[in-house]
Formats: sequence, structure tokens, C-alpha cells
Amino acid sequence: MEENLAEVMQGMSLGEDKSIIIPDEDEYCAMDRGGRSILGRLLNPDCQNMGRMLKTMPKIWKVYERVRGIALTKEKFQFFDLETNIQTVLRQGFWTFDDWGMAMERWVEHPPPNYLQTATIWVRLHNLPVNYFTMKTIDIVADCIGHVEVIEFDPEKPLLNDYVRVQVTLDLNQLIRDRKSISLPGGRVEYVDVKYERVREKCFHCLRLSHEKLKCPLYQGLKNKGKCIASRPQGMKEGQSSGTRQHHNDLAERLMPLLAPSVPPGFEPLPTLVAPEVFEQMKIYMSCADPEERSIREAKMRKTLNELSKDPIAQRACLRLEMAPTISTEINRYRGKVFDLSRVQEKQLH
Repeated sequence: MEENLAEVMQGMSLGEDKSIIIPDEDEYCAMDRGGRSILGRLLNPDCQNMGRMLKTMPKIWKVYERVRGIALTKEKFQFFDLETNIQTVLRQGFWTFDDWGMAMERWVEHPPPNYLQTATIWVRLHNLPVNYFTMKTIDIVADCIGHVEVIEFDPEKPLLNDYVRVQVTLDLNQLIRDRKSISLPGGRVEYVDVKYERVREKCFHCLRLSHEKLKCPLYQGLKNKGKCIASRPQGMKEGQSSGTRQHHNDLAERLMPLLAPSVPPGFEPLPTLVAPEVFEQMKIYMSCADPEERSIREAKMRKTLNELSKDPIAQRACLRLEMAPTISTEINRYRGKVFDLSRVQEKQLH
């Protein structure tokens, strides 16, 4: 009897929670104002003061009289009433506060999966090989850093700086490397130095922008009896790929086996190779029951992939659905400072 009574009392006290219904009325919705706003997130909220940032950034942007910022979570925020100043703020490049970066994008009603996971940054490419100082080489090197947006280069004019500036959109979950190796015809390997404008701090162990070295989970794992812990770096989500960007000159060898009739579902290439929606269309095209017709389609598909293997820009446009870069003859626009990160590294070690 007592056991039955206890079960009844527990059921009464743990009744199903009812969902709160928000009326479909303008007074409850902020989407109209959202169109005039920027959303963002602090990349290292442990080292960044949200309150001071919300007060300080409108002053830096010189819009403090009409812009209001609000904290949405410990790391996410929103600035309202920017209106015509949105593009002015975003095109300046990478913004930092308390020395650490911020991801910021224009508000959208239905954010894509990578929303606030990227940042547009100007990079400087130093020590490009003298015999390969061409637009194609600059593009293919920069694409390994991030999606190329703008290349400042005019082969008909003098280049007065010892670097080429390129604007790229970085995946903030990837490594921020200071050097890229390039394999030249004949097997020779050379190195291009990469400097990032406006980037002040990063982890000098895993090379990410989300924490200091002393708080790096990988670094802590090495200190823990020399064993690497299994936890993923801060900012990388469950199931997220760590694939790096690069130009592929063997697309047919990589993709044709995945389009074979015998391949079971689930074997798909990384998004850094081909966008999921493009790969789905490729599978539909290749799903032909007639052996003769399938053989013809295989030959056409292989020919197309071989052609794309020779053209980096076409490869990115057709397979990854990325816009071709803008070639700018206007040099050093919106140029930001490059900071000496060696001093920052010494500070993180102490």
C-alpha cells in the first residue's frame, strides 16, 4: 500500500511539463529588427569580458549613439540598429576584443550549419617561389588556408611589398598555421610564410583561436603522464570533420570508387572535397541500371573530374559551390596590423 501511494505521489509531483506557446504576433517577434543586426560570438569567452565588449565596440565603430548590444549567452551577442553600418563593420575584417577574436555575421532568419563558425581575414603570403609568382599559384596556395574571397594582385604593376594580400574565409575550427609547404614540379618543396592581419592571440600548441596554450585540452593531455586525452579541441563539435582544404589533382581516383554500385550508403567524401548536395546529384546521375548506359556515364564523369583536377577555381565552383575569387588591383585596402605573436607565445608559456 505504501509503495503504491509513493508511486502515485511521485507521478503527481513529476507531471509532464507543458510547452510555452508564443503568440504569432509582431509584438513577440524581433525578426524585423534582426534584419538590421549583427550576431557574433566570442572565440575565447574565458578571456573576454562580454559587458565591456558590448560597451566598447560601438565606440570603436563610431556608432555608439544609435547601436545597442545585448548578451545572448556567455559567448554569443547581438548588435541591433546598425542598418547601413553593417557592411562597414564587416568589411573591415577580423575584430578582436581583449586580444582574442570574435566571429561576426549579418543576421539571417535560418542560419546555415557553419553560421558563426567562420571569419573573413586578410592574410599576407611571403616568400612565394620566384618562378611561380602567378595568379594561379597565389590562388591555389591561399585556398589551402581558407575560401579565397579577394586577391590583391596586378601583374602589370610594381609590387612594392614583399608579400601578396589575400582575403580568405577561415574555418575557425581549423589550425591557424604560419607556414604552408608547396610541392613544385620536379619534387622540390618550398615554404610560404603566412601572416594574419588583426590576429593577436592563439593557442601555440594546437594553433586554434579559441583558448590559450595552458588551457589547451591537447596540451593538458600531454602533460598528464605523456598521454593524449581523447577530448576534441574547444570549438570542434561532435561529428565535425577536421579535413583541410586543398586542391585535388586526382578527383577521378578519389570519387569514382565512391560512385560504384556496390558502395553501401554512408561512404561519402569530405565537404572539403565535394559539397554533399553535389555528391548526391552525382550519385543520382550514376544510378543507372543499364550496364551500357552506365559505362557511358562513367566515362563522361571521369572525363569531367579529370578536367576539374586541372583547374582549381572550376573545381571549387563546381564541386564545392564556392564563388570564384575577386581579383583586385587596388592594393592594401582595409589593411590591418600584423602582430608579433612570438611575444604572445612567451606570455602564454608563463
